[in-house]
Amino acid sequence: MEEEDDEEDISALAEELENFKLADLRNIARSYGIKLTGNKSELIERIVAFTEQQEQEDDEEGQDDDDDDDDVDDDLVAAAIAEADAAVLAQEPSPSLEHTTPLFKFMGAFTGVDVVPAPPPPPPPSQPQPQAGKKDDATPSPSTHLPPLFKFMGAFTGVDSTSASASAASSSQQPTPQPQHEFPTSSPSASSSSGVRFEQVHVDASVQTSGDGIARMQMELGPYSDALKHRHHLYCSMVHTLSTDEGGLDTFSASGYERFGLHQVGEVVLYTEWAPRAQQLSLVGDFNDWDEQANVGEVDSFGVWTVRVPASQLKHGMRVRTCIETQEGERFTRIPAYVRATAPEATGKPYLDGIFYNPPAEEEYVWQNERPARDGRRLKIYEAHIGMSGEEAKVSTFKEFKEKVVPQVAKLGYTAIQIMGVAEHALYASFGYQVTSFFAPSHRFGTPEDLKELVDSIHGHGMVAMLDVVHAHASSNTQDGLNMFDGSDAHYFHPDPQRGYHSDWGTRVFDYGNRETLRFLLSNLRYWVQEFGFDGFRFDGVTSMLYHHHGIRWSFLGGTSEYFDSHWANEEAIVYMKLANTLVRSLLPDSWSITVCEDVSAFPGSTGAVATGGLGFDYRLAMHIPDEFMSFAKATYEMDDGAQFHPSRVAGTLLNRRARDATVAYVESHDQAMVGGQSFMFALVDLHMYDGMNIDSENRFVYRGCGLHKTIRFATLCLGGDAYMTFMGNEFGHPEWIDFPSEANGQSHEKARRQWSLRDPSAGLKYAGLEAWDGAMLDLETEFALLGRCTVTRVDDETGLLVWEAGNGELVCVANLKGAHLYDARVGVQRFGEYNMRLDSDAPGFAGSREGEYGRAFASVHSDAHIPWDGQDCSLTVHDIPPWSVQVFKLDPDTERSFIPVTHYEHHDDSWASGGDYDYIDDSECYF
Repeated sequence: MEEEDDEEDISALAEELENFKLADLRNIARSYGIKLTGNKSELIERIVAFTEQQEQEDDEEGQDDDDDDDDVDDDLVAAAIAEADAAVLAQEPSPSLEHTTPLFKFMGAFTGVDVVPAPPPPPPPSQPQPQAGKKDDATPSPSTHLPPLFKFMGAFTGVDSTSASASAASSSQQPTPQPQHEFPTSSPSASSSSGVRFEQVHVDASVQTSGDGIARMQMELGPYSDALKHRHHLYCSMVHTLSTDEGGLDTFSASGYERFGLHQVGEVVLYTEWAPRAQQLSLVGDFNDWDEQANVGEVDSFGVWTVRVPASQLKHGMRVRTCIETQEGERFTRIPAYVRATAPEATGKPYLDGIFYNPPAEEEYVWQNERPARDGRRLKIYEAHIGMSGEEAKVSTFKEFKEKVVPQVAKLGYTAIQIMGVAEHALYASFGYQVTSFFAPSHRFGTPEDLKELVDSIHGHGMVAMLDVVHAHASSNTQDGLNMFDGSDAHYFHPDPQRGYHSDWGTRVFDYGNRETLRFLLSNLRYWVQEFGFDGFRFDGVTSMLYHHHGIRWSFLGGTSEYFDSHWANEEAIVYMKLANTLVRSLLPDSWSITVCEDVSAFPGSTGAVATGGLGFDYRLAMHIPDEFMSFAKATYEMDDGAQFHPSRVAGTLLNRRARDATVAYVESHDQAMVGGQSFMFALVDLHMYDGMNIDSENRFVYRGCGLHKTIRFATLCLGGDAYMTFMGNEFGHPEWIDFPSEANGQSHEKARRQWSLRDPSAGLKYAGLEAWDGAMLDLETEFALLGRCTVTRVDDETGLLVWEAGNGELVCVANLKGAHLYDARVGVQRFGEYNMRLDSDAPGFAGSREGEYGRAFASVHSDAHIPWDGQDCSLTVHDIPPWSVQVFKLDPDTERSFIPVTHYEHHDDSWASGGDYDYIDDSECYF
């Protein structure tokens, strides 16, 4: 009988799946690791097969559980959980992408989110804040039309899953509150569409993390243990509140874009918007001749408006705007906050309109590639801007970037492409950092389907796609932005003028303590991951988020207390960032899930696990590195031998970071090259780039600039951090600077493009060699895992030598940062054998010098010498190191011999930088 019921359920599931759009089916398949390629019928067949398999496994596990229930020892369970919890606290943040969250065996779940206790709820405020998530039964959810996928498939629709026969009305009921001391975990085998489902697991609160683990890892944070515990309590309280009121973080984030905005539900288009200060709200557009009274919405007690429009009237691609009448009687129009597409205003006015985006199935993009699996590769990021990615003086598109840029980036060896300026921004010159519509890809670059095709192509080339997300602030535009959306000065933004405005940027700052702001921002992250396939985010402007003063004219020289004083620190934003990182982990439990923070304040614990008191980011940008190197470059141009790049200054810049902070190192990002700045290469060479970049040129300024450009890039890759990044064009030394079209430059695109033809080998210019060097050094990193694993062995300002080892001593890198050849230079090595030249930055193929005045390429083999040097047991002699170059030597494993050095030297110079001065005493040696 049960088997017949199961067969009926499976049959019902197949029928219900026929009602889903292809994009929805792909979201379901992606959640469960089901192959995404193929047509709709094939996807349904795979999902049904997966369902049958899960039903069988559940039946088998249920039988096993019945047999074993009486054998479970509660004390053993508690002890195991306590042991696992201690492991979390003892665990150091990993610089790799292999996130090492622990496996709680007795919980049966791999915790893709931080496991935290659900503390007793805080006392209710005297005046409860309106919450759109707690809607009344009169307000239907657009997700109710989606047939449920049975209990084991989780809350795909963003509402509680029910049986196949459940009524649509059940989706508007309040979630069942979770008891105290029960907290969410995730299991890939029983996940929702995001990869996480919140389950109830009974755990004694006494064994939970206190949230101050980083204070025990970093002694300087010990005095601030109580502050860390307080912030962790705020985070736990919010997790508990969302679990009780909203069904959990997963459902809460899904209830944003899946409910709000415009959605077709059967024969009706539902438009849902949170506008608590509006007296009246209606939807206007092409479909009703912009009649402000034709489609007026209904509002519930929490300020959530619902407008119903017949689907026969409102078609895909039609222009729409929100018409709002304030309580003061003022009337105006806005773009829907959750709108998914925009277009320039039809009458030529200088602002945007919303577009109802609901393409028919035949126009939806069909995904071809799976997300790249975590395979141990290190993160090497290529930062790019779509609009300026072409050579023509125009705005380039997603399709052009896919065809012309993605293959070349993959060929060079990068593992990630980070795309800037994707979310809609009315002002193109803002570089995408003044967002007006957070859920709409910019209309300038193509359609949302074009963006999906681009991300799919990035995956197809084995790379991950990262999005530069701007949650620190928003455009102050009212006509096509979020500012003054419902007539109030607050809405999603902080009502305090000091905290709600960024005076330097002229933008609005979010209210991270507002429930609906959290829903909006967290849902935005989920949207880009699930709808467009992004694998991670670079969070822009984190410093502005972390502090009430937004970092404006703040030196951060007041000591550690600045980070923990609630008078300065924005604890609501800190909680948001913890939630955001927790969510991203849960959405991508089995794929690369990357979050990077842009913070100039060196906030302690930014890359620490949330459970230990950290913010939960994987990496922070090492923003001081490009700033320092740019200052060195500008000073070097005025000097004869490039003396500003002293080995001690270069090494000091690259190694200046907290040991436990995983960092992304880079020489140049978009920040350095923006108008008012220069590209790194242009700062090194300046006007000589216009007449001295010919392949045969012996211009000394160009030779020095090319040499330093290659050497500093390689040193940054090896020594600067745990991941590497470059900005589009820096890989071949792009000249000049970036200047977007504006009135000041006559709306010119001349400096808002990339001159790819310069690095074409047929052009006969040095740019091709600079790009070839980029690929060679990235290939070397792939082979020997250089990132975060190199050790400096010599820093010698007198000779200009900077030496480091990698691969457990298998590679020795020797850089000459001065303008003279170094002959027969001895450097220390830890392993005894013969070393062969692996890379030489001065080789002709890398825009190096031919036989001539300023250096010559070396490709010879150098033998070892077993003389102690630089604190190492062995040493080798490098016969010729050209100026401003780096050479890489690899140990030949067939020649390596172990030995016990008994040769005696008398050391009478303590200078580690120079290698010391030794007098020979005895030449006896013992090999084995």
